[in-house]
This record gives sequence, structure tokens and C-alpha cells, in this order.
Amino acid sequence: MFMLESILLGIIQGIFEFFPVSSAGHLVLFYKLLEVDMPSCLSVATLAHLGSLVAVIRFYTKDVRKITAKLLRTPAGIIENIRIWYHNKMYGDTSRYKWLFHSNYGKLALLVTLGNIPTVIFGLFLGNLAEAVVDSYLAVGIGFLFSAVFLLVSTFLPKGERVPRELHVWEILVVGTCQGGAVFPGVSRFALTLSVFLLLGMTKKAALKCSLFLSMPILLGAFIRKCPGLFADGFSWTLLGSYAAVFVFSAFVSMLIIRWCLNLVLERKMTLFAVYCLLAGIFSIGCHFAIVG
Repeated sequence: MFMLESILLGIIQGIFEFFPVSSAGHLVLFYKLLEVDMPSCLSVATLAHLGSLVAVIRFYTKDVRKITAKLLRTPAGIIENIRIWYHNKMYGDTSRYKWLFHSNYGKLALLVTLGNIPTVIFGLFLGNLAEAVVDSYLAVGIGFLFSAVFLLVSTFLPKGERVPRELHVWEILVVGTCQGGAVFPGVSRFALTLSVFLLLGMTKKAALKCSLFLSMPILLGAFIRKCPGLFADGFSWTLLGSYAAVFVFSAFVSMLIIRWCLNLVLERKMTLFAVYCLLAGIFSIGCHFAIVG
């Protein structure tokens, strides 16, 4: 992997991560057009996503701190509720249990933990299948079209008014399940989760934030899982420099444009991104038949 390719890869990731158009799909197309080894693509893509994750954490530092604090306090709250249950049972009392996830940040904490369980299950069962089709223009194209359908449906939804604290557990699990579908190339995790949150009646701003926070653990987990593949063919300082360039440029570009990108998503109708995914899907499928034909 050459340095120029690494820099371009990081820039592509930084630009497309915060639009609901599958940054991973664009990375795969980039690799396909340059005829780079696909197994390497999957590992490096997780590194590029890690760079964008750093930008998200920096942008939402205050929220991330509050969610982390809530998660750290949760075990103590569970123990306290067990104590209250035991007290009520032993003495026939009716002491009230402590609310653990009733606030906005409480529900966001529940979202990033419980919501990723079905996503992990999807990854375990369908990960090998996704890797098998990652080098297919056709699979990537179908993924883009699938994202376009979700985005198009979301354009017809009435304006929502719900906020994170109003989410139910079953709704969190549904969104997490939909996020699992993004294991396939071209399927935009952002498009799927954002559309489903809007379908559940959330405000666009809340849906956007929930979608980004939901992705944090899974992006970190994907990097940890794929990290050994980065040096599968042996260690070299040149290779390490290339990987560092991917991460640095992805993080740098993401930090530069995250506010502008998210504001654009908030202000524009999803039709714009649906049309883009449609065109990207047609292009990918066209490449497939051009090669086959």
C-alpha cells in the first residue's frame, strides 16, 4: 500500500463518513478501481473508521463524558435496586426502585450498550458472507440501492417530536438489528439507523445524534477484531507509515468537516442522499456488468 493511496483513503473516509451514503462502500470502490487486495481493504477500512470515530468523540466530548459517567454509575444503581427488592420482600415494604435509564443520557447509555447486541450477533453470523462478497461490484451496488430505499422512505415521514428518553427497549433492539445489516458493503449504517430513528418519530437532530452514538462501540470493536489483519503479511515501517497516514488523514478531514456535514444532513431532505446512493448503486452495478460482459 503506497503512501498516496493511504492519504486518499483517509480523505475519502473523512468526507463520506458523516453522510448517509456508505463510506465503507466508497472505500471498497476505491480499492476495486485500484485493484488492491480486498482482505487488506477490510482491515484498513476499520482503521479509517477509527479516525472518524476520534472526530465524533471530539465533536461530542460533553455528551460522551455524560454517557460514560452514566454507564459507570449503572452497576451501583443495579446493586441498589437489588437491595431495595430484597428489603421490600423481607419487610413487606413498598420502597420505589431507582430509575436507571429515564433521562436522555440514560437512554443514550442504554442505546450504545443494548443496541449493539443484535449488531454483534449479525456480525458474527453474517461477517464471513460479507467478506466473501466485498470484492463484488454487484454486491456493493445492491448495498447502495438498499440504502437509497431506506432514505427515500424516510423523506415521506412526518416531522418527529420524540427525544432519546422516550425510546423503548424494543425500539433500541430494532435499530440495533438494522445497524447489523450494514455489515454488507455499500449498505450505509448511517442511512439505515437514521431512517429507522426517523420512522420511530424522533426529531431529526435526536435521530442524528443517536445514530452516531450507536455506531461508536461497533466501530471500535470492528477495529480491534480486524487489527491483526493489518500485519498479516509481516511488519514493516513503510506499512506502518501507510496505516498511520490513513488514520491521521481520516481523523483530520473528519474533524475539519464534521460540523458542516452534520448541518447539511439536518438541513437537507433525505432525497438528496437517496438519489446519490441510487446513482452510486447504478455505477457499481454497471461496472459489474461491464466486466462480466
